[in-house]
Amino acid sequence: MRAIIIGGGVGGLTLALALRRKGIKAEIFERAGDVARSQVGAGLMLAYNATRVLRHLGLEAELETVGHRYRYSEFRSQRGELLVRWSVPDEELQLGVMRANLHRMLLAAQAEGVLHLASTCTGFRQDAKGVTAHFADGSEARGDVLIGADGLKSVIRARLLGPERLRYAGYTVWRGLASLAHEDAPPGLFRMSWGAGKRFAFYHVAPGLVYWFGVASAPEGRREPPGTRRSGLLQRFRDWPEPARALISATPEEKIHRTDIYDRKPIDTWGESRVTLLGDAAHPMTFNLGQGACQAIESAAVLAECLGEGGEPTAALRAYEERRKSRTAGFTRLSRRVGAIGRVSRPGAVWLRNMGLKLIFGRIVLPRQERSRAIELRG
Repeated sequence: MRAIIIGGGVGGLTLALALRRKGIKAEIFERAGDVARSQVGAGLMLAYNATRVLRHLGLEAELETVGHRYRYSEFRSQRGELLVRWSVPDEELQLGVMRANLHRMLLAAQAEGVLHLASTCTGFRQDAKGVTAHFADGSEARGDVLIGADGLKSVIRARLLGPERLRYAGYTVWRGLASLAHEDAPPGLFRMSWGAGKRFAFYHVAPGLVYWFGVASAPEGRREPPGTRRSGLLQRFRDWPEPARALISATPEEKIHRTDIYDRKPIDTWGESRVTLLGDAAHPMTFNLGQGACQAIESAAVLAECLGEGGEPTAALRAYEERRKSRTAGFTRLSRRVGAIGRVSRPGAVWLRNMGLKLIFGRIVLPRQERSRAIELRG
């Protein structure tokens, strides 16, 4: 069997590795000329469900150096009051990483000739014997199955399902990377502070290197005048406890990135015949649970398992979709709800939200999340 993977992001790269372990040939076609460079400035959290898959794929040693382990997490109020705190079990590896470093790790593990850069897919054609991908330069690639792992604005999804509107979440994110040692930002800690329509969070991605992000409700498409982003953030978070202002101040203006946040409603149809979707192309979600990349990694593992069972390719793709649709839809909906409670701004609603986090999250939500966090790996 030969698999054509459109998209060389976290999901596509993980899928190629997982397929190789099953003896399935795969080629990745990525539109960017440099995958890692296109992810500069973006951080992410690799929860246990993702690191467990990557360890299973033989990347345990690489994971120890690609990011920074966090051992406990906490939510605080805008005033610094501790709302809830929980620790990560020693046997569960959870990491803060720069997305570019994760890409480099996954790229280094690929077999020679698997990845084709600067390859823009424009569509595909199926027949009884296989599927052909078409590219902007006129070239083609032929395989038994085609997987669209080409992100939020997936070409493959658009060809399968037609035009769709992205769903704006109602808030924007500023993010940066600070070289800073601060007593209120100790290594091993993930902290998110919740305010009135605003949030601020940080975690280490390497010794002495802290990734941070601030969130606020905002109209879609709004941008600051040039040269005012850092000063605007310092004003926006002026009455927040440290290390918020220290992290913003330690980040150069040009290294602070702003991104409006989108997702899509969960869908029942991911594929057709020899074609399916993976990652943000299939189940895009907001960042609020830290599960976007983690779910892409899970999906890659499940898809490789289904294709590796040796049955008819189209049946394997449908089996993969059935195994993944419910779980990813649950994360998508919950992540959107978390984002919504982060947007509350009236004092009474903020107080109720914070009390809910303090009284309910640690006792009910967190234990349920712990029980359902990792998928079964079959081989």
